[in-house]
Formats: sequence, structure tokens, C-alpha cells
Amino acid sequence: MPHYFTLLIYAFAIIFGLLEDRHLNQSHTPDDSNPSLLSNDYVYSGETTYYDPGLSVCSISSGDNELVCGIADSFYDTQTINGALINNKFYDRQISVTGPTDTVIITIGNRCSSCKDDDLDLSRPAFNQIGDPINGHVSINWRSI
Repeated sequence: MPHYFTLLIYAFAIIFGLLEDRHLNQSHTPDDSNPSLLSNDYVYSGETTYYDPGLSVCSISSGDNELVCGIADSFYDTQTINGALINNKFYDRQISVTGPTDTVIITIGNRCSSCKDDDLDLSRPAFNQIGDPINGHVSINWRSI
């Protein structure tokens, strides 16, 4: 019986070790397997809110009048290379955002931790061009350009 127990402990240690090793060896590299991530042809539909920009996750300051946005962490992080947020294929990329009142060209300059996958968080000046800030949020369509 003690021999069986020892084998069981070894088996558990091996399985746990393999799983842990697999987890530690995963590198966080850009996911280029999904062509829609950077495709100019794919249109995303979501919601947008607005914020007052300041210092971004990339430690770059945005002015009060800049047309910038944050995209969902879950989306932004798929293109972060080796954990360096500024080394990201989305950062500083322009997108076209269409809301209820107009379309505006915006630069991605931040992440949005409260956004769902296809949602955006626009700077106040950008939001003002596509919707009424009294509403707080509006439905949008957006695509990379």
C-alpha cells in the first residue's frame, strides 16, 4: 500500500510539473492567426463611452483636444509583445469610428479595462463628434484604416 501511495504522489508531481512548465513556457506574442485583428475590411460593432485622456498605459501623454481612444484589454493585449505595452500593433494605429451623428478618425492610444471586446473608450472630443455626451454611451461601428 505505501508503494501505491508513493506512485500516486509521483504521478501527481509529474502531471502538475508538466502543466506548470507548459504555462511558464507560453510566450505572449502577437496573435496573427486571426486576420480580422488588423484587417481594414472587418467592421466591429460595439458601444463607446468617453474619458478625459492623460497619461496612457504606454506612458505617453495625450492632450485634452486629441482624438484618441482606448480599446478593450482583451483585444489590445493580443498584440502586446513581451509584456511591453508600447510594443503593440494597435498602439498609434488609426481607426474610423461611426456613431449616431458622424464618423471620426481616431488614434488608438490606450487600453480600456472596462470595455467589452468590441467596445471603445473615446476621448471627450472624439465622442462629441459622433454622439451626444449627455447620453454617456452610444452604439458604434469601427474599423482599422
